Amino acid sequence: MRDDPDMLVMSDGARVVVRRPTKLKISAAIANMQRGDALTNESVVEEGSGDWYVQVLMREDSTFQLE
Repeated sequence: MRDDPDMLVMSDGARVVVRRPTKLKISAAIANMQRGDALTNESVVEEGSGDWYVQVLMREDSTFQLE
């Protein structure tokens, strides 16, 4: 992961799911979320965490919360 100076990483909070996810993979991951699941897409740079992230949470009432 450190070889690329700027990379998008998709994780489920416990583990990295996909490095450099495509739009299709992100869409599929969101479509397959279950209640209580969270999915994070984060820009990762050489020094550590990136400048931005997007986190999606599927609430217990089946609505999404976006951060």
